[in-house]
Order: sequence, then C-alpha cells, then structure tokens
Amino acid sequence: MKKQRGSTEVIKQIIEMGKSIGIEEMVAAEKVAASAGGRLVSVSSSDSDERCGTGHFRFPLPLPKPNGIIEFLELLVELRVNIEILINGIPAPDEVIFEVSRLAR
Repeated sequence: MKKQRGSTEVIKQIIEMGKSIGIEEMVAAEKVAASAGGRLVSVSSSDSDERCGTGHFRFPLPLPKPNGIIEFLELLVELRVNIEILINGIPAPDEVIFEVSRLAR
C-alpha cells in the first residue's frame, strides 16, 4: 500500500533523504535523460557547496523524444526532487535545462 501523501511516514522519509541527491539516484536520472536525448552536464558535489547534490540536465529543442522527457520528469517526481526549468535561446529556444536538487527554497 502506498504511503498517504502528507503523512508522518512520508515527511520522515523526505527529511531522512537529506539535502542532496544520492549517487544512485543521479545515475538513474542520467540514464533516463540519455534515453530521452538529454545529457547530464554538471553535478555539484562539494560538501562545502550549498548546492551539493544538484544536477543540470540539458535537452535540445525540439525534444528528440517527447515521451522520454515525460518519463524523465516522472522519475524526478518519484525521487522527490525539486525541478527548475530554464529555456535557453529565447525568442528562438534551442535547449531546455532542468536543474534538479533537494534544496529547500
């Protein structure tokens, strides 16, 4: 049975995850991004860096595999990470960047 959203168990699980994304989680996200035509371009991993565990994924526009990007986003939601989206190349967008982290904002 799935844990109820907002329950004490879920809140405890999220807090125990800490502020950074684990190595296995980042590798899983990279594999899904690669299968969707994207790539992991940077990971902040220094413990002294407040952005430790933050990853940046780039996808070209138009998206080579639109269904793959949905799978990528579903994984990020499942991993319970924050997602920030930046579109590069306005007014003629050529890529989208996803910044993923567990930072409280």
